[in-house]
Amino acid sequence: MKKVVENIKLIRKQMQLSREYMANELGVELSSYGKIERGEVGLTLERLFAIAEILKITPTDILNYGIEKKGNITYIPIKAQAGSLAEMANPSSTEDFVSLSIPMFNDIGLFMINVEGDSMFPTFCNGDFIIIKQIEDLDFIKYGEPFVVDATDGRVLKRIYSHENQSALVLKSDNEIYEPYLIKKDSILSLWQVRGVLSKNSAPKNFFQKRIYALEESISNISKNITQYKMEE
Repeated sequence: MKKVVENIKLIRKQMQLSREYMANELGVELSSYGKIERGEVGLTLERLFAIAEILKITPTDILNYGIEKKGNITYIPIKAQAGSLAEMANPSSTEDFVSLSIPMFNDIGLFMINVEGDSMFPTFCNGDFIIIKQIEDLDFIKYGEPFVVDATDGRVLKRIYSHENQSALVLKSDNEIYEPYLIKKDSILSLWQVRGVLSKNSAPKNFFQKRIYALEESISNISKNITQYKMEE
């Protein structure tokens, strides 16, 4: 039982949840919850299930925490606009997905999906893999950081910024050819913070940026030459 309560404490800290939060969710005094984590009171099966529900994991996950089995990152092979990410990331839906262990990512509740398109270039390239974790509360958004926004009209990878309208957020691409736009908070189905990126591309990203600048300059020169030619006619 000592190992179980130690796991609860470790998982709670990993999820950045306070003892006060856990006590409130369980409906007990803070001092009573403290006794649970210190192993000073018996942990009933009912209480174990209640704690697991608060942590949004299974009781088995608590019992096996720290024991590496299949991996700590679940790869979900989804397309950019297909299905609800939150539903696909549900533990009951991930049995057939690939589970990975990547040493530099030691958090729990991590998922990996593909990047599609060039709207976040050069930070994220088409074909990259991003490691994401769900954010339950929009109040804990770190503005300016990249998120996967799973909304009613589709799924996008953008940086999130605040807006003077408290009911909306600004979504911005790293690729400057895409204009920022607003999204209503109540249209967001789930929100996922990007924790890292894995790329199959070995070429430096600034190389591609230079190629794009060169192409843009060439197009601009061609346009000027065409204009000048028409004027000479």
